[in-house]
Amino acid sequence: MNILFITHDAGFYGASRSLQLLIRNYHGATIDMIVHRRLVGRYDIEELRSRFGGHVRSIRSFHLPLSFCYRGKPERPILLFLYRLGLDLLWRMTRHRLHRALKAGSYDAIHINSLALHRVVDDRYPCIVHVREIFDGTDHAAKQSLVAARGVIFIDTATRDAFTDILPNLRHLLVLNNPVDM
Repeated sequence: MNILFITHDAGFYGASRSLQLLIRNYHGATIDMIVHRRLVGRYDIEELRSRFGGHVRSIRSFHLPLSFCYRGKPERPILLFLYRLGLDLLWRMTRHRLHRALKAGSYDAIHINSLALHRVVDDRYPCIVHVREIFDGTDHAAKQSLVAARGVIFIDTATRDAFTDILPNLRHLLVLNNPVDM
């Protein structure tokens, strides 16, 4: 299998740590990664490779659209609005690069590591969304994205239950409780 993992977080905690554990221990596939491009500075690719696993074939960064549509999102509305406005502009200007990479990669699966990245889902590609957050209902496009995805992984029933109205429309879904030994 040829799998692409897309993540908005390459840090040391939470979703990133779970993804690092999964990828480091997943040797049955060819693995590429895309990380959210920082607004200031760049990732040290070799340092990321050491955290996620030396067998990761490529690690690239792109401007990704973030949707703050979950409980516990940052609380400063004006700063959040300006940040999202900037991200949306960068995403609109560069999304064709990401789509070119998705098409060229001929991936068997594209694992999108957060509901916050739901706008990356495109039904032309085999996207699987890993919902780690409880949806707060503020971005109705999130539901459309999950329906368009080939599959959805929920970390628990609380993340799943926020989408009860669309569950029958999902192609495939799985509840994979955290913590889990990946």
